[in-house]
Amino acid sequence: MSGSDRVRVRVKVGSAEVEIECDRSVVEQTIKQVVSALQSSMPGGLEQPSTPQVAPRTSRRGLTCRDVVASLYDEGWFSESRALAQVSAELSRRGYNYDSTAVAHVLLDLVRQNILTRTGTSRSYRYVQRTPPEGSEGLESSPRSIDPVDQSPTQIDLS
Repeated sequence: MSGSDRVRVRVKVGSAEVEIECDRSVVEQTIKQVVSALQSSMPGGLEQPSTPQVAPRTSRRGLTCRDVVASLYDEGWFSESRALAQVSAELSRRGYNYDSTAVAHVLLDLVRQNILTRTGTSRSYRYVQRTPPEGSEGLESSPRSIDPVDQSPTQIDLS
């Protein structure tokens, strides 16, 4: 027999996968034997593949860049002066990859609301918390602004 009469077949049954190489004349018989052997060795026999079960995944959708930066603030992460690159790197380390312009925009909003203080010069700003997060209501619950006259936080109604 020449090499051209040999056939190589890959059979997948359930979670098992078998590659068979045999003569062309005995392919059908060999496949039946392999399927039968797999069926008898698998617990519960050979079952038809059902719809794949997808494990529940904790969704990170719905968290905006502001939400994630707010969680950093609430943790006291801005108690030390931080550069934009450090903030972006920390967000990435936690699995949130936002464009640096989006992060810069959020930081600028927090500066304008007097929640963070910005020091330095253009392209080398550093951000540090102005108001302590301990005992605060947190930034995630609702946006805040600080009245420049009495420096007390007030809630902003966005509805």
